[in-house]
Amino acid sequence: MKKWFIALLGLALAITVLYPTNSASAEGPPEIVPYTVEKYVDFLEGNGELEAAREFESLPKGKQKKILKYLFDPKVLEEMFTAGDGLQVGESKKLKNGDIVVSKKRVEKKESDLVLQNPGEFSIASTTRRKAEYIADHTVLGYAAVRIYTYVNYETYGTTTVSTVGKTGGEAIRNVNPILTIVKSDSDSWKSNNKAYGESYFTWKFGVSGYGYTIGVRRQVTIGYPSGYDTGYTTIIN
Repeated sequence: MKKWFIALLGLALAITVLYPTNSASAEGPPEIVPYTVEKYVDFLEGNGELEAAREFESLPKGKQKKILKYLFDPKVLEEMFTAGDGLQVGESKKLKNGDIVVSKKRVEKKESDLVLQNPGEFSIASTTRRKAEYIADHTVLGYAAVRIYTYVNYETYGTTTVSTVGKTGGEAIRNVNPILTIVKSDSDSWKSNNKAYGESYFTWKFGVSGYGYTIGVRRQVTIGYPSGYDTGYTTIIN
């Protein structure tokens, strides 16, 4: 009898370990409480986002609180992520009655920008070195919450032919959301139909209080033309 009791006790413990009744996956995400204005400013300053901190502090109190409510809403983050699907440079999409705007913007250039910082990646001195680039912007009530920059370096014969495609890449140059992480993974570049292409993949992850999940992966493509005109688009991978 004693052996049977011990065996049953061992089975019960095994079931408890394998199928805990209070697991995070069973309960779902914890309650998400937005930061106070003061705590959010401390977060920005602690992460070196001094420009964003000053910009946020200059906003009216009511606007600050509304921004924080949006930033701490996982559903809003998912909508921001999804809104970028299919957007091309020069296009935008509005969410929440225009409170949130997702757009693709060209980077303003000077003539001197045609000379790349690392010309050694190209071998022909008689050609023009160019850079195609753009920014995926995500603003909340005019406040820039997320900015993702992508580029591709390339070389042309005059303004008629793409001769060589160089490096490509990108980064989240601004992410001031405490519960959102954006990580760049692979990048690749190639030449097709007399245009230079560069692609980078960005994974969006939500996380708070030991709980988190991957929102999805974006593929951002940058395109450069022989004339120096540049454009691009975004697609969602999963």
